[in-house]
Amino acid sequence: MRTMTPFVALLVFSGIASAQEGTYYFGSSEERTNITFESKTEVMTIVGTSRKVSGSATFGAAPATHLVVPVLSLNTGMPARDRVMTGKGWLDEKHHPTLEFKAAKAVPEGKTWKIDGEFTMHGVTKPLSLEADVRPIPPSLVEKFKLGAGKWIRVK
Repeated sequence: MRTMTPFVALLVFSGIASAQEGTYYFGSSEERTNITFESKTEVMTIVGTSRKVSGSATFGAAPATHLVVPVLSLNTGMPARDRVMTGKGWLDEKHHPTLEFKAAKAVPEGKTWKIDGEFTMHGVTKPLSLEADVRPIPPSLVEKFKLGAGKWIRVK
């Protein structure tokens, strides 16, 4: 039996420190993005990463979040294993090129957000509830690390 836990993402993106109205985008800085995943089989547990993500989060009257990770960006550190994982027998990237998380409900509770949505992998969509640790990045650090204009947050 193979299972794959949804991605845990460390995303740094231009965004907000609290749920203010507006749309904010994921994937603005690949070198500052690190998504980790874990896959458990009867034989082993595989841990890997991706640095590619796209999507957005919208806050206001019609909140929504859509996060997309390309299957071919998944890297376990072993190219042969990656080919098997992304191939026809498992993730089948030719027919299902992305992993996606869509949420229509995100409720901030301090620095933690409760998020309910749907996770899609290999063409199968299942409900998923998660918590995200959201922290504002102070303007002094935005300037120091040259992140760019706007307000920034870290999402883990």
